[in-house]
Amino acid sequence: MARYVVKRRYGSRRDGQQYGPWIAGTEVEMSESDADWVNRDSPGVLELIVVVEPEVVEVEPPEDVELPKAPAKNRMRTGGPTRAVDF
Repeated sequence: MARYVVKRRYGSRRDGQQYGPWIAGTEVEMSESDADWVNRDSPGVLELIVVVEPEVVEVEPPEDVELPKAPAKNRMRTGGPTRAVDF
């Protein structure tokens, strides 16, 4: 499924499937074949939203550097006020 942005008002029905009613600026998700049909029915109604995935680069630390070990965390909070719940 791909995402499309609606460029102008549109609404239609085909083979029991409802397309719209949509207004300009609405984002819709549908199959490429359905989007092609909608654009044949009313040219230029849908425009494909191109999503650019950021490139992920993993960097490993140099082998000769020793990373510091984090101390074990005590998750119990002590010395603070007690929470009171009034029902």
